[in-house]
Amino acid sequence: MTEHFVKIFGSILVSSIWAENHATRLVWITMLAMADATGFVKGVPSGLARVANVTMDECREALKVFIAPDAEGSQDHEGRRIEAVEGGWLLLNYPKYRDYQTRSQKLKSERQARWRAKQADKASHVDAVDGERRAEVEVEVEVEVEVEVETGNTKKHPATAGDTPPEPTKPPSPVDTDPPSPNDERPKRPKPPKPPKGDTAPARTLEKKKVTWLTPYSEVWVQAYGGDPNFGQLAKYMKKLQDEYGQEEVLRRWAYYCSQNQGKYASAATFSQTLGECVPEAEPMSEIGIAEDQFFDVGEP
Repeated sequence: MTEHFVKIFGSILVSSIWAENHATRLVWITMLAMADATGFVKGVPSGLARVANVTMDECREALKVFIAPDAEGSQDHEGRRIEAVEGGWLLLNYPKYRDYQTRSQKLKSERQARWRAKQADKASHVDAVDGERRAEVEVEVEVEVEVEVETGNTKKHPATAGDTPPEPTKPPSPVDTDPPSPNDERPKRPKPPKPPKGDTAPARTLEKKKVTWLTPYSEVWVQAYGGDPNFGQLAKYMKKLQDEYGQEEVLRRWAYYCSQNQGKYASAATFSQTLGECVPEAEPMSEIGIAEDQFFDVGEP
């Protein structure tokens, strides 16, 4: 026999079914124990009598009581407790008592519902974070391209369909193919003169490069510290700040920031967190050694 589980509430002790004789009560408890999740009891009267350990007549009388209306019983089905169906009987109020929850069961169900909602929020948050990371990767790719243009380090890629093939090189002339004579003297490249001791190194001569929206920020760094900045980091943080506050305001604060901090402590990442909080509201660029008209003529990215 298939094992089933049924809820039996204490209210059964004061119900009209408990006023019946012991055989009727025994058949009723037996049917509750045999019912499946839908309240269906499979069997025939003789088999039910054998399982309930009552006589056949007692089982039939009990079934008549359960099928008949009961004025003191539940009025959902005029007090009827069962209905004869093909293959057995159906307990009419079984779903009602099956779905009834105690206070502790309600609290547990609410906790589970909150937990499921929390897990759903976490999953949606993870999806949102993944989307932001994908966007950051795309921005970093754009930054790398801009940095290559800024520094002039363009990478060579394999030729694709439609590209113009390179012109064939001419074979060297016989004169060029002759091995060099050991007596031939090659011109040596002159070494640059060393600066005298005690003097500071001359200022770095800026090479002419293609001017981009990143150029003013890099030039401020060069004048303050010398050497090239981290172009990838510089472009990543300055682009966001410039889009939000404008080039003139961000550049003014960047120049002041570089003039007030040592090179080993300065970075675009740290600057972006404070946006130069200590800079005076109307501090002119000339006061910190940076010419204003040197940078603000550059167009937006």
